Amino acid sequence: MVLRITILFFALFLLLMQKVSLEFSYWREGKEDQLVVLLRGPWGIPLYRGERNKGDGEVTEGNSRSSPFKWLSRSGRLQRPVIWSIIKSARVEDFTWKIRFGTADAALTGIVVGLCWVLIGWLVAFLQNKGWKGEPKHIELAPVFTEPCFYTSFHCIVSTRIVHLITAQLKPLMLVFRQRKR
Repeated sequence: MVLRITILFFALFLLLMQKVSLEFSYWREGKEDQLVVLLRGPWGIPLYRGERNKGDGEVTEGNSRSSPFKWLSRSGRLQRPVIWSIIKSARVEDFTWKIRFGTADAALTGIVVGLCWVLIGWLVAFLQNKGWKGEPKHIELAPVFTEPCFYTSFHCIVSTRIVHLITAQLKPLMLVFRQRKR
């Protein structure tokens, strides 16, 4: 009996230490774009895949099930500490962002590309200041001085352990119970 309980606790511990990853992919060229969100559970098991395509004015959804991210819009005041707690424990596994941008005026293209670099630097510094571990692997911003164009390709994989998700969800509950005791 003791051996079974020990094995059960060990299996539970192994499950809680597994990673959950969230993968974002966005691609845009001209007026056509595609967004893919993939949530993977322990051992890389896909739990949710949402896809949104827009081309020639039509929009399609990839997964018919309800999105697990709808809870973000509900009760935002209670969920804000949960989100920041998850962000602090998350790790950026892969970060790739390629942008090709151009206008008909070369001077305007140079100014806009410079401002984009400032915004990208600010975003990376902000995320690292908020506790994100890791560094962006590949960021490329290529100006096109000869023709107006816009192309972007973004891919990011963020992972965290299941135990961090559970403890982050328990924090608001603990606050509610503490307020009721007073």
